Amino acid sequence: MALQTTGAISLNDIHLEVGGTSGTQVSINDQDVRDLLGRASGAESTFNDFYGATAKDFIYKEYVLSNTLHESNGTSQTVTLPSNNISQGDVLVAIFYDNSDVTSNGSGIAYLNNPTGTGAKNWTTAGTYVDQWTNTAVTHHYHQSVRIQYAIAGSTTGNSFTHYANWQTPYSGSGGYDEGEKYVCIMRFEAAASDVSSYDYESEGRSVRDSDMYTYTGSTRTINGSATPTNSTYLGIINIMAKGGQGNQYYDATVPSGDILNIHSVPRSYTSDERYTMYAKLQARPSSGNYTNLSISTGYGASVAWSYSHCYLRVHS
Repeated sequence: MALQTTGAISLNDIHLEVGGTSGTQVSINDQDVRDLLGRASGAESTFNDFYGATAKDFIYKEYVLSNTLHESNGTSQTVTLPSNNISQGDVLVAIFYDNSDVTSNGSGIAYLNNPTGTGAKNWTTAGTYVDQWTNTAVTHHYHQSVRIQYAIAGSTTGNSFTHYANWQTPYSGSGGYDEGEKYVCIMRFEAAASDVSSYDYESEGRSVRDSDMYTYTGSTRTINGSATPTNSTYLGIINIMAKGGQGNQYYDATVPSGDILNIHSVPRSYTSDERYTMYAKLQARPSSGNYTNLSISTGYGASVAWSYSHCYLRVHS
């Protein structure tokens, strides 16, 4: 974890932050101590200079996209990040895609078990978007729900999470199944975070209920990260974008270069494929100036429905 931002800091506190053993010899000119501030040998430092300093990097590390979860294959599945190197203070982001939610408010969207251990923060929703397909109670009467959540890993958080389907049963659909496929994308960002907060959540979409479903060609959205202060209480921000729906490649969103851009295509036998886009871009706190605003073209959809959501996360040291 990062050093505190107020109160007295001891040399022993600093030594522990860089991986030293409590009570052992250390000096403020040791290289690992100086590296916390990026200072050269012999440079003058005071203990107050170390407020909020951390030995952990703030960087993107990995992601995983789950397998399909459907009523025909169970009520839950295990989703495992590639490495087993999660540590306390890492930031976790989850994007849930539900291509046939049967609730109008997203209450039927799947969910994950919470991180555990000292320093853990439970999954928190940044925003939910449900593009309503129809008002009548027919099979798959709501369509294309997307939810963005974030959490902080604790001291005993592992790299595997349980993805609970949260199936709903308001009525019976064809073949005995009311709902379609559910996916979740989990991302991990190495950090020494004490807290995370979300801002600038926006969403839009179209379905066959909308008169301009087949003529609307999307919009340009801006993630306004420059509104974030650049003082030492923030490690930086994480920009997140999710899009789900039906369409072919030319319907995809257009995004700036980032840490993650994955487009998962599910071939279908009708007009177009289902496509699920997940995007993230980390911006470490700049030494001067502002964070960069990101301009994204949402793209659009083809048949039935599509949805778009974005936000950014402020990561607190």
